[in-house]
Amino acid sequence: MNQEYLAYAGGQIPNQYPSETSCEGPSSGIDGAPNFMYTTFDDMDFNSNLDWILDVGNGEDISDQSGLLDFSGSCGNQPSQAGVISAPQTAPLAAEEQMSPMRGRHEQYSTDATALGGLLTPQPHETGEPGDPWPFEMPRPPQNHLSLPALGSDMETSRTFTKFFNMMVLNDRTWHSLQRCLMLPFEHNPRQTLSLDQFPSKEKLDHCLDLYFAYFHPMLAVLHQPTFDPGKDLVVTLAMVSIGACYSDITGAKQFSIALSELVKRLLVFMAEVDRRFVRTGSYLTAQLLQGTHGYCSGNERLFELSESCRSTLVHHAKCMGLFRYETNDQIQEDMSLEDSWYAWIDAERLRRLGWGVYKYDASVAYLHNNRPFLSTGDINLSLPASAEHWAAESAQSWAALHPWSKVFPPTPRLRPKIRLLFDGTPNAAEQITDEEHAFIVVLTLVRMVWSLKEIRSSPINDLVSPPIFDDGRQTLLNALDGMSVSIVTLSKTHTKTELDRLVHRMQLIHVAHIYGAGDLMNWLYAYLRHGPEAENASIRMRQWGQEDLGRTREVAYHCSQLLGLLRHYPNNVPLESFLIFHAGVVLSCVAVLLPTATNPDQSAGLHLDQLHLEDDRSTNLMTDWVNNGGDVQLSLSGVPSLCSPAGRQDVLDQTASLLKRRKVWGMARNLTKVVLSLATRDANTIAEDTAAFLPLSSTTLSCDSFPDGS
Repeated sequence: MNQEYLAYAGGQIPNQYPSETSCEGPSSGIDGAPNFMYTTFDDMDFNSNLDWILDVGNGEDISDQSGLLDFSGSCGNQPSQAGVISAPQTAPLAAEEQMSPMRGRHEQYSTDATALGGLLTPQPHETGEPGDPWPFEMPRPPQNHLSLPALGSDMETSRTFTKFFNMMVLNDRTWHSLQRCLMLPFEHNPRQTLSLDQFPSKEKLDHCLDLYFAYFHPMLAVLHQPTFDPGKDLVVTLAMVSIGACYSDITGAKQFSIALSELVKRLLVFMAEVDRRFVRTGSYLTAQLLQGTHGYCSGNERLFELSESCRSTLVHHAKCMGLFRYETNDQIQEDMSLEDSWYAWIDAERLRRLGWGVYKYDASVAYLHNNRPFLSTGDINLSLPASAEHWAAESAQSWAALHPWSKVFPPTPRLRPKIRLLFDGTPNAAEQITDEEHAFIVVLTLVRMVWSLKEIRSSPINDLVSPPIFDDGRQTLLNALDGMSVSIVTLSKTHTKTELDRLVHRMQLIHVAHIYGAGDLMNWLYAYLRHGPEAENASIRMRQWGQEDLGRTREVAYHCSQLLGLLRHYPNNVPLESFLIFHAGVVLSCVAVLLPTATNPDQSAGLHLDQLHLEDDRSTNLMTDWVNNGGDVQLSLSGVPSLCSPAGRQDVLDQTASLLKRRKVWGMARNLTKVVLSLATRDANTIAEDTAAFLPLSSTTLSCDSFPDGS
């Protein structure tokens, strides 16, 4: 593969790639409160705009380094715009109403300049005050000479790294080829140059690849580790290095990871422009999949935006390639040698797993970002992946020993028959799904269906058509998901850590499904958190939601608490953990004020809501009874002695921030921590104002001197 990439530099284009086929005006809401801009909170454009979460001033953004990398460009197979407009950029944007009101406060435009051929060219602008947890934009100064930051200091040059796996190491030829690949987009660019003087050594790159397989690969096993060759698909190797660096303690690893990911993006754009067939190859799709996952969780604004915008491109090319209907059972024949059969199976299984990897990546935006996936469950007509044991087999002999009853690998089942088992009355249906990867895909698909029902139920068509034309099957899906539940505490005694991590991941999704299945709860959550003009409507809707169904409120509090308990006791540093902690903690803090307090806390029964389930445990039965029937109980969880007390909401937010701060690998945890702490400060100020408003006049008068302004 490296020869193919290097051929581009000499002007030769290799031919090895296979050809594959209203906001309305203000109105009055409940209790006469103004509705401001947003009358509902199911607008996907609003929910997908998550730039308010991202903190661009975190000290690890590569644009903070003078002359390092700028962030001009595009995604997919669209032409890159890097360096098209040079330094003094001006823009005669006469009508600021073209921008959002929130963004307009931070943007200044020159009105005395002329447009460049009708092209509006906005001037660089600054963010808000330092430490502002709701950033909107950042200055994008033009750069001419770019440099890849160093991975490690000079003192770490001779450091010896321990290894998890004995894999093929990088040789000198591959090391030079990786650098040549990164240089390709710049060789014919007169406006920008790239310096790789600080490109990491082979030992450091091997260390990053080793960490990739140790920590990231189990979650997204699309590469075949036993036969992995770092010199075969160079763009994939570079994407793996950028992820593996996140798990390293080398100095500057996070900054290097973000910068390398940006360079890989430019390489993908360049390759797609030179030969459009490249976008329908396994190399391109694998690299884009890894890039997208890294971008969503790195905490970098630029990479996050690219991950979301390139997701549709990734899904489109996968569809055109036929990846979701890919079957090659006829390629493995009984007259093949064992070695040939193994390699033929690896090629087929790699594409099958890549298809499921894209499906899982696309579906994850539903429960991580409350956004609409591009793939529907009807698009998938693909056999389920083979077992993790077969995929991890180190040799043809060890692979064949796992199925001695057949000379060729037996076909795997499909998804839909597995899902039907949960609804056709099959006894102990969950026990029929024995492979954990199959169970996870089934659970993920059910979660995807729950999200779709939420979207349909909040659609305006339900207000226009009477009686409703859609039958809500939410509870049926949630019951099926509950049938897939397992006791993590019990299974921890009989399963390995890797096996337990997969079970924990499954249980996390089941708890998340109940949160998204609780009406339109997640639709107004982001509006409330962003604290814009729509926040008051969101607060009103939150109180109304709590009064509609007290049992539903208890159920959400229970599943949020259980999710926090799982994330506290069984962390595994996968990228999605930060989002799960954030949503569980923030939602729990919102519903805590809607739960009734115990009438007699000293004599009421106590329930520790984040205590993980034990089979036939008395406290588990008490908790289930409270969720179903309610009762006069004192609710608590780790670090929160009284959930329903005035201080309970603050305690929940403090515990959420504490759990997020433990996540050192992925930068998104830091961004989400600032949002949580900002919400805690906001609520503390509100509580203080409400308390002061109800103080007796004499007490208020006596305490006035304690305020600096004498108010």
